[in-house]
Amino acid sequence: MLNRINKGFSLVELSIALVIIGIISASIVGGRQVSNQSKLRVVISEFIMIDTQSAAFYGVFKARPGDMTNAYDF
Repeated sequence: MLNRINKGFSLVELSIALVIIGIISASIVGGRQVSNQSKLRVVISEFIMIDTQSAAFYGVFKARPGDMTNAYDF
């Protein structure tokens, strides 16, 4: 009786490892996209807030912020 010792991985083991690596990499890429989208939403909301506050300032003082010629009068 011959004792053979097979060293190495079978095709099934290699395919399972590749599937696991693919799932992990897909979750990392998906997480980055969610992170980038949330950063973009923050920038957009800050821009809208600045625009709204600028319009409110103009409504009160009839001048844009930073361009008031008579700022010392207020």
